[in-house]
Amino acid sequence: MSATDAAEMAAAIVQAVSAIPIEPPRDIFADEGGEPRSIQKDSPDAPSAASFCDAVAEQLHNLTHIITKCPDDPAFLGIENFASSQENWRTSRRRDPSEAPLNGVFIEELLPNEENKLEQEGSNRTSARVPNAVEILLAATQWGDRDNNNTITNFSTLERPWVTSSTRTTSIGLLSALFTRVPLVSLLPRMVDSLRPTITAAAAHAATETSRLEPYIGPDSWERSLAMGQLAAAVQWLSGKDLWQEGKKESSGDVLWQMHLFPVLTAAAVQDPSPTVQKYALWTLHHIITISTAKELAPRAVKLVEISRKAVIGCDEKVWPAAAAAATSLATKLDNGGGVASLSSTIPAYNPHFISLFEVLLEEGERHAHSHSRSVLWLQTIPLALFPLLGIQLTRYYRRLMPLLLEWCVSIQKNVRLGALRAVHAVVRATWPRIPAHAAMIWTVVESTYVDETELSAKPSEEIVQAAVDIAVLLWQCGGETFQQQKRAAAKAVEEKNGSVTDNGVGICNTRSPSLLQRTVVAVESMEQGLNTALGAVKIEEL
Repeated sequence: MSATDAAEMAAAIVQAVSAIPIEPPRDIFADEGGEPRSIQKDSPDAPSAASFCDAVAEQLHNLTHIITKCPDDPAFLGIENFASSQENWRTSRRRDPSEAPLNGVFIEELLPNEENKLEQEGSNRTSARVPNAVEILLAATQWGDRDNNNTITNFSTLERPWVTSSTRTTSIGLLSALFTRVPLVSLLPRMVDSLRPTITAAAAHAATETSRLEPYIGPDSWERSLAMGQLAAAVQWLSGKDLWQEGKKESSGDVLWQMHLFPVLTAAAVQDPSPTVQKYALWTLHHIITISTAKELAPRAVKLVEISRKAVIGCDEKVWPAAAAAATSLATKLDNGGGVASLSSTIPAYNPHFISLFEVLLEEGERHAHSHSRSVLWLQTIPLALFPLLGIQLTRYYRRLMPLLLEWCVSIQKNVRLGALRAVHAVVRATWPRIPAHAAMIWTVVESTYVDETELSAKPSEEIVQAAVDIAVLLWQCGGETFQQQKRAAAKAVEEKNGSVTDNGVGICNTRSPSLLQRTVVAVESMEQGLNTALGAVKIEEL
């Protein structure tokens, strides 16, 4: 490419970047408090929002078309100094006075005879701007994100109403073209440095001694949420291989975490008053935990647990999905690194980090047991992920955990009842050696839920009925002969009182549907018959 063509392409990139709006229209996408608000289809602002986003998508597409034609040389995008800068960040050495600082501004004392020479050099310089890869990254991440749903909770991770399917698609294409020329790990430090003053402004003000006396005049929640959303969208492109580079005493990713990401995420997730900023920061933390291995997280476990605990305790309802997902994924990773237990062990080891995260999650479940949305998310996230890992140690929390779960089992909301039954099933499986002492109590509540669903509900849920039967089968198998005899005797007494037909001493309590005990016995007999058939087939093959 000739120098003229390169200059024309550079000018085209600069012009295309300048054409992309820096931020969405506040009057359309923000509420009165400055928090992002969703735009409904029947909203008066819906047509304006749609046309604006379509125009942005077209501008992103134009920039992508230009980027794909530019040279692969990183210097073309104005980052020729990134190699030496990355070496400085990796070794954490002091910058030489002759080097330009990270923000690109330095003060130099000029001698009198050098002033004329400097003026002459300035007059000979071209006024054309150099395309900046960080500016392209900021523009693309404002209008798109890579992963919009958390696989565990199915909650949208970055709920940014100005990010539509068209802007997301074009943003992904633009970033893909950019990262083939410049690695993301090289751009993130500069990006974080440019966004840090905005993201941490509220936290920095709150940390001052006179914060209660002086009004806050920095970036408001709208501006901070935009900046944190950009950083979150960029981090979504990171992989564990990029972040934690193996084979080096101190990787560039480790310095990226210690010097850049960790301070910003701490300020945003724990100290910022805006729920949106907290949510974006916690989803960013969740992604970092997800892409990292237990070995990579181990040296940073103390700080990560500290952030997760503070974020969970007393969090806003909008923040709860992100806080719960981050804490749960961190606890799971710590366990897989040799923490509390493995699925093959019968006597779990004690990991204080894992236990502290579980206890704070349990405390939040107790504190907000009346909240429907929080209860559903708690039941979706914590039991299936953490109960099997805790194993028999769950008995330490029976006094707090079982009343909470059994209360949810009789909730008026069906999704809460279903989640609670599945959680009780996980508890029974994890603590089966101790179940004989608690089987009768658990059976009573589960049977009540079963009867309510089969006899009193206008539209019985087969999922809830089957979940109750699954628990009853486990209780029947783990409760022991004494428990089985008690259940048979109770069924027989009801049978004699009602004068109903007998069935192997099990009884049928009503004619509309079989009792829980009857369905349990039938299921157990079916399982035993299937097991005997399988064993017989094995013996025949051996012969």
